[in-house]
Amino acid sequence: IRENEATFEFLVGTSESNNGSITINQGINLKLHYAQVQNIKQLLEDIYIFQGLLTFATFETSYPTSIKLNLSVNGQKKQNVEMFSSTSLDVRTSPNKFFNYLFSYQDVKDDWQEIVNNWWSQYETLEPVIDLYLRDFYNHKSKFSENQFLEVIHALESINRRTSSSKLMPTAEFRIRTKEIISS
Repeated sequence: IRENEATFEFLVGTSESNNGSITINQGINLKLHYAQVQNIKQLLEDIYIFQGLLTFATFETSYPTSIKLNLSVNGQKKQNVEMFSSTSLDVRTSPNKFFNYLFSYQDVKDDWQEIVNNWWSQYETLEPVIDLYLRDFYNHKSKFSENQFLEVIHALESINRRTSSSKLMPTAEFRIRTKEIISS
C-alpha cells in the first residue's frame, strides 16, 4: 500500500447446528499499517482496492463486515473504534466452487505479496477498467446481459489501450486487413 504496510490473516472456522449440519466460514483479516495518520476516506479506499482483488480472484462479491481502527501515535495507543457494515447485496443461493476461482491461495501463496503489490501499483492506472469489470459483482443480476458483455469487452479494450505502447496500424495495412476479413 504505497509506502505503508499491509498484513493478511486468513481465517477458517466451523460451526455445528442442532440438526448435525456443519457450516464452514472463511474470512480475511486485513491489517493496514500507515506510517502517517490517514483520514477515514483513504482507509476505506485502500480497503476497497483490496476488496476488488478478492472479488476479481474469486468471482464472488467481497466486502468488509467490520472495520476496527486502532489509532496509535509514536507507538502509543490512543483510541479504538469499531465499525460494522451490513450489505444489501443478494447472496447467491449456490456459491462458487473453488474451481471457478481465477486462482486459489495455494496457487499463488509464494507470489501473494508480489500479486498484492502489483495490484496496488497498477490500480491507479487501471482503476476505470477495474471498476467497470467489478461493477456487476456489486449490482447482482440473475442473468449475464448484453450490457454486461459489452462492459467486459470495453474493460478489455481499455486495458489494452492503457497498458500497450503500440501505435495504430498504418492506414494501408488496415485497409488490406479489413478487405481480408470481409472477404473471408
